[in-house]
This record gives sequence, C-alpha cells and structure tokens, in this order.
Amino acid sequence: MKILFLTTDFPPHGGGVASLSLEQAVRLAQLGNEVRVETVDFGPLPSICQTTDNLTVHQNHIKAGPVKRLLPLWRIVRDSSKHFEPDVYYASTHRGFGLPMAVHARTAGKPYSIYFHGTEILTELTSLPRRKLLAWIIRHANVLFSNSYNTRKLLQDFFPYRLPHVEVVYPGIDHSRFDDPGAKSRGKTLREKLLSEADLPADTVVLLSVSRLSRQKGIDVTLKALAQLQQYGGPLPHWLYVVAGSGPDENEFRTMTQQLGLAGRVIFTGAIPYLETAPLYYAADIYVQPSQPHGMFLESFGISFVEAQYCGLPCIATRFGGIPESVKDGETGILVPPGDINELVQALGTLIRDRERRSSMASRAREHARAFSWDTHTRKLEQTLTDYCIPPRAGMQK
Repeated sequence: MKILFLTTDFPPHGGGVASLSLEQAVRLAQLGNEVRVETVDFGPLPSICQTTDNLTVHQNHIKAGPVKRLLPLWRIVRDSSKHFEPDVYYASTHRGFGLPMAVHARTAGKPYSIYFHGTEILTELTSLPRRKLLAWIIRHANVLFSNSYNTRKLLQDFFPYRLPHVEVVYPGIDHSRFDDPGAKSRGKTLREKLLSEADLPADTVVLLSVSRLSRQKGIDVTLKALAQLQQYGGPLPHWLYVVAGSGPDENEFRTMTQQLGLAGRVIFTGAIPYLETAPLYYAADIYVQPSQPHGMFLESFGISFVEAQYCGLPCIATRFGGIPESVKDGETGILVPPGDINELVQALGTLIRDRERRSSMASRAREHARAFSWDTHTRKLEQTLTDYCIPPRAGMQK
C-alpha cells in the first residue's frame, strides 16, 4: 500500500502528536508499505528516518498562519501526489493538512483518513464556518481513527450526521526502548546525579513530570500542591520534583518555584528528546501530571502516563478527557478532579509517604501498560486502512 502521510507535527518538533506521527510512519514502512511523509517542520530528523526502508520524509518550509498556509499545503499535497501516486491519503492530525488533503483526495477520487486526538475537534467548534468545514471533511472520509473512546465520543456527539466508521486505536509505546538494560542503568546513574545536585539522601522520593511546560499539563497546580504539602502536610520523607520538558510557561514555573519556597526541591531539566526519555522514568518513583482544561486543551489520552507505568511508576493524574483510559484509578495511580489542589495534596502525600502502596501500584501499572505497544497500534491502523480504503483484488474476498 502506498501511503501519502501528511502531518504538521513531526520531529524535530516535540510533543505527543509528533511522536505518534514518527512511530506510525516508521512502523507502517517497516510493515512493507511505501510511505511518503510531507511535513512543515525543519531541522535534523531522527536517524531512524534515514535508515528505514520504504520511508521518505519531505520537510516543507512554510511561513504563514493557519488560514494563509492552506493554499501552500494544498500545493504540497498536489505535487506530492503527482510524484508518488498514493493508494491512500492519511493525516496523523487534522490540523494543517486536513482540509487540503480532503479537497485533493476528493478531486482525485482517492480514499483518505484522519487520526483525531481530541483537542482539534474542540478548536474547530469555535466558529460555525470551521465547524461546517470539519463536518464536510469527516463526512467524506473513508474511515476515521481516534486515540481514545473519549475522542470517539466527541466525534459522535458533535458530528453524528453521516459519520463514517471511527476506529479507536490507542497510542502505544516502544517496549524495547524501555526494556533496554542500558536505559535502566542510565536511570540509576541519573537518579544519583539528581539527588547529589539537590544534596538529598538516596531514599528520597523522586517525583517526575515529562511534558510540554504549559498550564494545560498542571505543572503550576503541582508546584502549589507541593508547597502546601511541605508547609502543612506534617512530617514527610525527603522528596524531589523533576520537571522535564520545555514550553511557553517554563519561565513562569521557574519563578513560581522560587516564590513558593521550593528552590532546591524542584529541578527543571529542559527539553529531552522523545527517544531519550526512558532513563528519566527509571530515575523516579512517582509520575505526576494533573492535566487540566485551559483554553481549548483536552488531554484525550496521554502517552507519558503509559510510558511511566511501563517503567513501574504509579501515576497521579486527573479525571479529565481520556486519562481514565490510560490510568486505572486506585489500581495503577490516583486520579483527582482537575484543578483541585486539596485533592492533589492528599494524593501526593499518600504516595510519598506510603512505600508499600507505591510498590503495589507499580506492579499493576507495569502489567496494565504492557497492553499498549506501537506494533499493535500500527498493525490495527494498517488493517483498518486496508479494509476501508483499498478495494479487494478481483476474485478475492475483502
């Protein structure tokens, strides 16, 4: 199958959608499909993009806003189609390429499909013209994908008219990356380094967040909760909070750390490449990401929760969007209402103090996370594309 893979989120751009796009493109090619990626990001690509057979990645330089870039994106789809002659058009996110792809695919009489993440659906509901355009794009797609049942329900609730089949395909993780003994060894070394820098003992409880540094991910709420816990929560074991990532609110969070009196207890690592995060998880004891509504943001699943659980970390998160599908409340972690600092303080205090509960949750977390893999994800993606987009050969059953 020849797949024209269209995305505005691809490495070196960071974030969960870019990571998913990379995994999908690489693994679809490894399954024997011919994959041509068109993206708008620039910079060095991961080496796996150069070493994977059947995969080519084309980076296009576009400096324009969301509306003005539609015509250049359509031209990219048109020109790429002439050279590549795809069997199917596929967008790993609706943003950017969704409309240009749908228009060209309809004109060419070719099938197309989109993977939805949740937030982009809410964004398109902000104006009637955008909602109508998305409804048209959805109505004419051959099949749609969603990253959770929560996202599928959004599609069903807002676009019930002539909605095509929506296949839920959970994001996965690369088990081999986390099973690598080297990752565990580097995690141990990293832990020792972090504790040494903070002048804390070996039995310190290390909390971790790996995310884009924005209010949507609840970093601000976590800092406030830790300050309350430190001040009013009674005796506590030593703890350290490691914040990995970069983003628009990083400076605000650094300032907040100083103002709350948490200097020396919070370490900001800066941006960590997607393929190099495994040691971070193995350096920690608890994963914390109390995502919350902010603007049009929706945490529709959360790959980092699965990665953390696979590495044996119980999670502290929120009952928001698709998070309850990735974290099992009371079994592999503790879920609290979004923005509820008092509940978050209690959850943090419970897991920081209770080593046995952390250990019990850790074993269940590892077992739960094993069900999520990129291999399973991509095979389901490929099979669904084949079933809904590729006509059966003469004399063969579909």
